[in-house]
Amino acid sequence: MAYALPSILFIIASFLGFSIALYMWRKRNKGEELACTEEGKCGDVLMSRYASVFGVHNALLGMGYYGAIFLLAAGASFGFEALYPVSIAVMFLIRLAALFSLYLLFVQFFVLRIWCGLCIVSAFISFLMLFIKI
Repeated sequence: MAYALPSILFIIASFLGFSIALYMWRKRNKGEELACTEEGKCGDVLMSRYASVFGVHNALLGMGYYGAIFLLAAGASFGFEALYPVSIAVMFLIRLAALFSLYLLFVQFFVLRIWCGLCIVSAFISFLMLFIKI
């Protein structure tokens, strides 16, 4: 039962993160406006030169990350987290995502000087998962 609550929280958080990333990816590809805060400029952030890494859009990276965490958390709910490599993979992914989220927040606030509410929520989810895992 010790792993049950963190696994459930990871499943919920990763599902929410995946949903946000999928929404951003679909809207961007269709050229549609994103539902964002009134002050935010989600579309501008998602179309900036910082919106991709090595040609892969950040929303796609988010979908991959949150999807992987979802699968690993689901596996942990069946006892697979006891496998050392799985536990190491989860911690590595979570730390990497939190660092990347911190970088993207820095870019939004100090380089672009515009922000994306959905991006901030996604970063919050990454930080929450890091906090849960520590």
